[in-house]
Amino acid sequence: MSRIAFAVVVALVAAMDARGDDPAVKQAAYRATIDGARGAAIFQTEPFDLTYVPRPIADIQAITAFRPAAVFAHPAFRDTVRSANQEFTEMFKAVLGAEATGPGIEEIEWLIFCGHATTGYDPKKKEHPYSMQVGGSGLIVRTTRRYDWAAAVRKWAPCESAGHRGRKYLTTPYENIPIMQALMAKAHKEFDEKIEWNRLAFFIPDSRTLVIENEKYIRRLIDRLADGKTQAPPPGWDKVSRGIFAIAIDNRKKEWSKYLFANEEPTGAAKSHPGRKLFANASYLTVGLDVGPVSRLTLVGVAPDRFAAKQARLGCSGARQWFAALPDADASKKTPSEEAFAKLWKSFFLDGRMKPTPLGFEYVGAVREDLFRWIAPLAKHRSPPS
Repeated sequence: MSRIAFAVVVALVAAMDARGDDPAVKQAAYRATIDGARGAAIFQTEPFDLTYVPRPIADIQAITAFRPAAVFAHPAFRDTVRSANQEFTEMFKAVLGAEATGPGIEEIEWLIFCGHATTGYDPKKKEHPYSMQVGGSGLIVRTTRRYDWAAAVRKWAPCESAGHRGRKYLTTPYENIPIMQALMAKAHKEFDEKIEWNRLAFFIPDSRTLVIENEKYIRRLIDRLADGKTQAPPPGWDKVSRGIFAIAIDNRKKEWSKYLFANEEPTGAAKSHPGRKLFANASYLTVGLDVGPVSRLTLVGVAPDRFAAKQARLGCSGARQWFAALPDADASKKTPSEEAFAKLWKSFFLDGRMKPTPLGFEYVGAVREDLFRWIAPLAKHRSPPS
C-alpha cells in the first residue's frame, strides 16, 4: 500500500504553496484567469476534505495533501501534462504490474496520503545507527469531475465485490499486486510483522472519490460514516487546507526528530541546534504552501503546555536564523532560474512573521512572486533528456 501511494505522489512531482494577497477577491480573480472558465473551478478551492481518511486521524503520524489539477492547469506546467502522465504510467506499471488506467494527472483535484514512520536504533552501526521505516496508511484520490473508478480499479487487479452496512467496495488479496508480495515478504523477514486482513480494498464513496486502504480500515471507515461520526482535523489544518500543498505531522512520539537529528552528537553546538529544540517541544507541526501573486509558506506549531510552547517558538526563530545563515552555493554553478528560486525560498524564512499562540505559534513567510514561474524552468532543467 505504501509504495502504491508513493508512486502516485512521486509521479506528480512536488508542490509549492502560497495564498493570495490581502483581498481574497484579487487571488480569486488571478486563479480564475489561469485556465479560463475551468480554471475558476479548479483554483476556487474547497478545503482538503479529511472525511474519508480511513484510520483515526489521532493515530496517523503524517497527512499530506496536494492539488495536481491546480498545478497542471498553471500556464507554466501545461505543456508538461503529457510527459508527466507518461512517467506516471511507467511507474504505475512497475509498482502494480498493470496498465495505468485513470483520469490523468490533470483531472485529479487532490490527493491525500496518510503515512507513518518508525525509527530504529542499531548500536552496532557506528556511522548511521538510526534508521527510519516509512509506510502508508491510506490514500484518497478525488477527481475534478465524475469518473468511473470501479472500471479503472478492475483493470489494476482482479477484484471482488464486497459490502458492509449497505455500502459496496472492491477488494483484492495483496498477493495480486506484485510490489505488495515483495513488501509483505520483507516485513515478515526483517520485522516479523504479520499483515492483518491481507486484502486491499477500494472504496468509492461518491462519483469522484476513491479511497485505498487495508480492508479492515475501509470497513471501519464505513462504520464511522454510517454512524454519522466525524473526526477533528489535525491542529493547524484550517490554516493550510486551502493551499496547493499541505502536510500535518503528529510529533508526539518524536519519531521524526529521532531520525532528523540522529547523526548529531548530543554535545557542543549540535545540542543547541534550533531544529532540535523545535521538534523536541512541538507535538504537532503543520506546513502549507500556496501559489499566487503572493506565494506563502505557513508553519503552525502546537505544544502540550505553555513552557513547551515558548521553547518551540524559540526553536522556530532559531531555525530561521540558522537557515538564513547557511552559505550560498557557488552562484557560477547555478542557472539564473536556480539562483532566483534560491533567493525567493530563502526570503520565506527571512521576511516572514511569527505570531505567538497560547500553545505554540503561527509563522507565515510571503514573497511577491508566483513560485510556479520559477519551479517550471527548474523542473525542465533537471529533467533527463528524452
